[in-house]
Amino acid sequence: MTKSQFVTEIRESTSPKILIWDIETAPIRAYVWGAWEQNFLWKEHDWYLLTVAWKWLGEKKVSVLGLDDFEGYGKDPEDDYALVSHAWDLFNEADIVVAHNGVSFDTKKAKARMILQGFDPPSPFKEVDTLTLAKQSFAFTKNRLDDVCRDLGIGQKINTGGHKLWRDIVENQDPKAWAKMKRYNKQDVLLLEELYLKLRPWAKNHPNIATLSDRPDACPRCGSEAGMVVRGYNHTAVSVRISYRCNGCGGYCQGRKILKTATKFVN
Repeated sequence: MTKSQFVTEIRESTSPKILIWDIETAPIRAYVWGAWEQNFLWKEHDWYLLTVAWKWLGEKKVSVLGLDDFEGYGKDPEDDYALVSHAWDLFNEADIVVAHNGVSFDTKKAKARMILQGFDPPSPFKEVDTLTLAKQSFAFTKNRLDDVCRDLGIGQKINTGGHKLWRDIVENQDPKAWAKMKRYNKQDVLLLEELYLKLRPWAKNHPNIATLSDRPDACPRCGSEAGMVVRGYNHTAVSVRISYRCNGCGGYCQGRKILKTATKFVN
């Protein structure tokens, strides 16, 4: 049952669907006068989607699709309609989508291809961007997916060998290049999932999993019902709330109830 379907009863599954995903795109082909900080003179061919890799949080399977997986590829290797349609289906099913630099790149790129290919908007979803999480709470030397994952001991990206891989796909439709691109894309999703789980306890303004799953006693970040332990109080200038620590993910949150104070004045 997807959230796009109208229902009048509580879903059988109490957990929101969290999409871990990543895309690869073809480069723009254009003419330029020079090789350094030059605007292109005219565009020969715009970018388009090459691959989409994804997994649902909590499931083992990592999936990836490329343009070469669809019947129309032999006729038009640059037509991404079928791949865009699949990305639309994923968005339409998800409650939360997770990507690294997704807010500025992956999600906007996918939506651009959706509207250009004539799609209506998918069902609304929440976004979690691990690049934003990394920048909000930490000062890593570099915030790229590969660098942060290496620093945290999670793993590393597959070496593509550079832009030649993209050329072998776009210009030559090389099956070996396609296979390597898909392995590269899938590895990014595996890294992304581990990074998301690592950063989530530190996240600010993470979508409330307890609200999305209609489980009042669950952790708002991870959805665990392992127990919330009181850890003092969270004070603002005008209110006090009880502070809790999740036994599942280790993250902190605060109670909804505001405790009365005797404070009469604030700065």
